[in-house]
Amino acid sequence: MPYRKGGRGLAVGLTVVTTLVALVAVGALVVVLIGREGEKPVTPVATASAGAPQLSGAPPTGVKLKDRGSAIDVTWRDPSGGKAPFMITMAREGQQLKPVAQVGLGKVRTTVAGLNPDLQYCFAVVAVYTSDRYASSNQVCTERG
Repeated sequence: MPYRKGGRGLAVGLTVVTTLVALVAVGALVVVLIGREGEKPVTPVATASAGAPQLSGAPPTGVKLKDRGSAIDVTWRDPSGGKAPFMITMAREGQQLKPVAQVGLGKVRTTVAGLNPDLQYCFAVVAVYTSDRYASSNQVCTERG
């Protein structure tokens, strides 16, 4: 990488790496916290140990799935007014949710492709407010026949 006056390139690179590490940590915590089908809405936690990610902020709402066989369109309402990125978590029915996509600020839809059209899938959308604050939607599952 060429040298840039003022160190902007390094700062941007470190910001990207830090954000990715934080999203992976949040994803791991999301897997643990919302891996059960049919659970109640997530309630923000008032306190947490220093530096640990915590449920905080308004969760995405209105999560809807458009089933297109081997691909599923996921849409939701943004509670942050375009100020938070999102992580999409997914699993086959009855399994723990895992991060499968990241969506930038102001985006309220994504497509998850490469799916088996014969299997049921469940999704949740996570608003990532900061590296240690996030909120998850309720889990929504496909209704394939």
